Amino acid sequence: MNDYLPRKDADALTFVTTLAATLAANPASYGLTANDVTPLTNKANELGQALQDVDALKSAASAGVAHKEDIRAALESLVRPLVAQIQANPAVTAQLKTQAGLPVYDTTPSATAPQVPTDLVVQPQANGVHVLSWNRNGNLPGTQFIIEAKTGTATEFVRVDVITATSYEHPGQKAGVPVVYRVRARRSSGESGNSNEAGAYLS
Repeated sequence: MNDYLPRKDADALTFVTTLAATLAANPASYGLTANDVTPLTNKANELGQALQDVDALKSAASAGVAHKEDIRAALESLVRPLVAQIQANPAVTAQLKTQAGLPVYDTTPSATAPQVPTDLVVQPQANGVHVLSWNRNGNLPGTQFIIEAKTGTATEFVRVDVITATSYEHPGQKAGVPVVYRVRARRSSGESGNSNEAGAYLS
């Protein structure tokens, strides 16, 4: 069952104000006295004033927040260039930065050990191109991948190429001639182990 009193404050005030005015104009017709209606009228006036006060407070709060944001932006425009100047000064030690509450960055990148590439697969194409793809297995961008192949009856792998992508097209292959591939990762810190071996035209 719906409540006849509106949920919104402004709508409720309109409803009650209309009701109080109607009852005050002719209370006897509704079986009431003026004393019955007076508290309703007074409370409606109180609600109206309270809503005006709330609107004023909201406006003041909004203006206050905007003022605070302006000050914050001005403060940041002062702080950031100053801190950037300090961070760029090699004479400022890590201890001094810590005392000032500033972050201390490691300017010497740590060596990241290359990880073994996984899931190497080879798909031979009719045009003599072997399409290789593999999983970089967490190796960072810029990691080099060394591709090696062993063709036909050869017993040793030879280098095919070095790339940074995780897919490669090896052209000039003959249909039916078996080729086995493997891949390993290389960074400045060294090389990983070899991936799984995968090939084309293997019996």
